[in-house]
Amino acid sequence: MIVLYILAAVIGVIALLLFCRVYVSFSYGEGNLALTVRYALLRIRILPAKEKKIKPGDYTFDKVAKRKLKQAKKEKEKSEKAPKKSKPKKKRAEKKPADESEKKENKNALIPMIPELIKLVFDVLKRAPRKLRLEINRLRLSVGAENAADTAIRYGAVTQAVGAALTLAEEHADVRVGKDAVMTVPNFLSGKTDADISVRLSVRVGSVLGLGLRFVFNFLQLFIKLKTTKNSD
Repeated sequence: MIVLYILAAVIGVIALLLFCRVYVSFSYGEGNLALTVRYALLRIRILPAKEKKIKPGDYTFDKVAKRKLKQAKKEKEKSEKAPKKSKPKKKRAEKKPADESEKKENKNALIPMIPELIKLVFDVLKRAPRKLRLEINRLRLSVGAENAADTAIRYGAVTQAVGAALTLAEEHADVRVGKDAVMTVPNFLSGKTDADISVRLSVRVGSVLGLGLRFVFNFLQLFIKLKTTKNSD
């Protein structure tokens, strides 16, 4: 009975881990870039890199003297090592080139597989929009240029680009936009272009695993099908 309880607990933990989402958060503002990855209780900060903490205890007179002594010892050992004489390399027997006809046959066998493989990849990607989630917390752009005319032109281009990007994102993911999150304004006063962005992309581990298994299963079916048709010919 205890074994069943342990097995049920293990299955429950695995199911919970597969149900958890992997979050990738990206933010930019005032010239500062931040990128973090979070999964369950694990959080990894990729950008900005963690600064090394300076410990005053590492810079005492004794420790500095020990480091210098160790470095001097390493340099002495390195200088004492004499360069080894390189042995003359034996000439390897030249390998006979493989039969070109066999290589051509192998290449020709792969050619019919390419269109089917592309179709298979697109079939898997079509299911991805149900799995991916994009949360836009802030997407505020201030567009400026040297003069008012250039600012207006650049503002129009940026507005169109943001609209097209959001439409494309909605086709490939479950997009969730916060209230007043997306905002593009022209900056006629200072003429500077600035951005305040905070977005988060997430996907369940089980979904990624499911898509991967589906791709592998369909690929094996395709491979067996092409192999059987080749043998029948």
